[in-house]
Amino acid sequence: MTFALYLSRMFLARLMAGMLALAGLLQLVELMDKADEILERGLGVAGMARFAFYHLPLVLGAVLPIAVLMASTLTLAALARRGEIAAMRAAGLPVAQLVGWLIPVTLAVAAFHFVLADRVVPAADAAFARWWHTDDAQAERLWFRDGMDVVGVDRVEAEGRHLIGVELVRRQSDGRLAQWIAAERAEWGDGRWTLVVGNQRGAEGGARPFDRMPWNTTLVPPNLVELARSAPLLSTGKLMAALRGDWATRDSPKVLETRLWRIVSAPLTLVLLMVLATPVAGGTPRSNGIPAGMAVGLAAGLSYLLLDGILGALGEAGTLPPIMAAWLAHGAFACIGGAMLLYVEG
Repeated sequence: MTFALYLSRMFLARLMAGMLALAGLLQLVELMDKADEILERGLGVAGMARFAFYHLPLVLGAVLPIAVLMASTLTLAALARRGEIAAMRAAGLPVAQLVGWLIPVTLAVAAFHFVLADRVVPAADAAFARWWHTDDAQAERLWFRDGMDVVGVDRVEAEGRHLIGVELVRRQSDGRLAQWIAAERAEWGDGRWTLVVGNQRGAEGGARPFDRMPWNTTLVPPNLVELARSAPLLSTGKLMAALRGDWATRDSPKVLETRLWRIVSAPLTLVLLMVLATPVAGGTPRSNGIPAGMAVGLAAGLSYLLLDGILGALGEAGTLPPIMAAWLAHGAFACIGGAMLLYVEG
């Protein structure tokens, strides 16, 4: 237990150093890219600090997997360089025991990563959109899905309670047109929407004008504000609501399913990255095995992240089933990590 605590502290120290270094570098690059625009808006140094604050959760979520890979590699390399792994193996303890001792702290980091990606990042993204796009006019017509319906809106006003230029395409379950509605505006009041001054037409044609007509929809003003300002990052709760048709989104069901499965499978990523760093544990201070092991582990971990990203993109494009896009890289590199561990054990 004492050695497990010692190992966990080594790992966490290197993880924090690597994460802060990578996050600081990315924040600096992003600030350099946006500095002119921030200053042109008259936001000054305070605006730059606020920009960095809102983007920090997103940056931390992006660099954490790479930081885990680096921390695992450096921790095992330090133990191997000092001969502690050789002493362990001489005492009859396998390298797999080292991995076992690192799994609890890695799972704790994975839980932090999940909360960060699922709760903190979407909230920070929404807060940034409210701040950054406060004075921006809606650049183009907004199109999105509302269950089976397709909705177009020229402009969102009054914090999502007033819509200008509404076009509603109602579809049947097989995707065929059921009804087309166009209205000058839509108004939110008493918890429901009303379409004002427009025309409706069925699949067979024949336009029928109306002055006011109720609009039965699950749309709420915050949903529309979110859609109008940016392509928002959604939590698992909103992703599931969008798949049920209870939350409007611009994305297709394939995109939503893939993102949901990737969020669910994300904690496994950090554990596998730690396992992929084990080749360095086979080195000794008097051989070249430590640098070679570090190179192999880093190459395997980065290849894993690259493949996972490519498969995710294929899943969102509809080329692969979402569940396969989310889990295929994990399964393949779990086998590779297991083979690496067996090789190190000899």
